[in-house]
Amino acid sequence: MSKIGSKVKKTKERCYADFLSIVTEAKKSKLPYYRTRRLSYAILLSKYGIFDPNLTEELVKEFYELLYKKIRIFPEVKDVLSRLNENYKIGLLTEDFKEVV
Repeated sequence: MSKIGSKVKKTKERCYADFLSIVTEAKKSKLPYYRTRRLSYAILLSKYGIFDPNLTEELVKEFYELLYKKIRIFPEVKDVLSRLNENYKIGLLTEDFKEVV
């Protein structure tokens, strides 16, 4: 690996470590999940001297787009819910993502 490649890798690793630390602290705030994520990106960017609310929003949007692509239900869920619906009222509980979706 070249010197530049090595430096980029170390910078990415440091940035990721910083982000994990910031997320851990932000979770203690008891804010809703989407606000914690937004706050975490804003703090991370400011740590590197970047104060750009539009970039923060872009990062949050990209994070959720990637997250939603990874969400999968188990194959048997639809059948189980259909059978339960015959005798029970079914509802859906989620994180409060209404500002993101």
